[in-house]
Amino acid sequence: MENKDPEEEVEVYERKPRLLYVMQFLVFIGLAFMGAYLFHMIAVAVLKPFTEYPFVPDQLEFFRDSSNIRYFWIYQGIVSIGTFGFPCLVFPLYHRERPLEYLGIKERPSLKIIGFAILLILLSQPLVTWIAVQNSSFSLPPGMEEIQEQLDRLHHSMTELQKLVTSGTGPLDLLMTLLVMAVIPAILEELFFRKAMLRILYDISRNSHVSIVLSSLLFALVHGEIYYFMPLFAMGLMLGYLALFSGNIWIPIVAHFINNALAVVQMKMLQRYPDTELLREEYQFPLVFILLSALCVIGLMWLIKRHSNSIEDGKGLD
Repeated sequence: MENKDPEEEVEVYERKPRLLYVMQFLVFIGLAFMGAYLFHMIAVAVLKPFTEYPFVPDQLEFFRDSSNIRYFWIYQGIVSIGTFGFPCLVFPLYHRERPLEYLGIKERPSLKIIGFAILLILLSQPLVTWIAVQNSSFSLPPGMEEIQEQLDRLHHSMTELQKLVTSGTGPLDLLMTLLVMAVIPAILEELFFRKAMLRILYDISRNSHVSIVLSSLLFALVHGEIYYFMPLFAMGLMLGYLALFSGNIWIPIVAHFINNALAVVQMKMLQRYPDTELLREEYQFPLVFILLSALCVIGLMWLIKRHSNSIEDGKGLD
């Protein structure tokens, strides 16, 4: 890649005011809402001959019948494609670029960096778990007890729903769970948050770190779980810096897949071995493990940055 004079880059930005990129961001978010609605309608049309889902009065009761779980996977998969995939395919047309080139899908990742990224996710688990445990004690200020109760009920319902839709025991159930909870989110959410959105936010802020923080906040908010907000935010930061340092979207995609696949395996094992303390969400690792995990995250990020060619500010976000 040809080196550019920094002054030339500043001149390019001066020709394109930040307001233009803010408008692009709003268009991108609008496409996400449009995609979510359109593909919701498609999913409803696909499922209508077989079931009333998602228009059922009690989803928890509905999914207690394991034969209904497949409808959840079909609906969730289609809506995810619309929410995160649709805007990533349509938005590049605004730039008159081919979607695959704009998203960097054709670029080959380094096997060495992939290995570092997988190690990063595996060794970060004690730290992320500790953050999740701290987040679970979240409570609103006095006087907001009613809102707190509503958040608690929502959290309980979502947790129970997650247990039900992952309760299948056959090989096909495991494959479907991995597809919808690991493969599809890893690919589409990374293209959405760590490629398209991160690029737009960098154009607005002109600072890699600010754009990564903002995209991580949005990543955590979109998942809609207040009791998992901080671990989701931390994961968003790690994935954002993987995208920045590696300059290749496949690196955070692989890392995201490994993280979600680990969560699926953990849920499956907990269902089979419910008395195993290590598998529980509230399990607290010893402090030394948490500190070592934090050091490993810092060390592996340094290695990834050192062995990559995209360490200039913003270069890895192109």
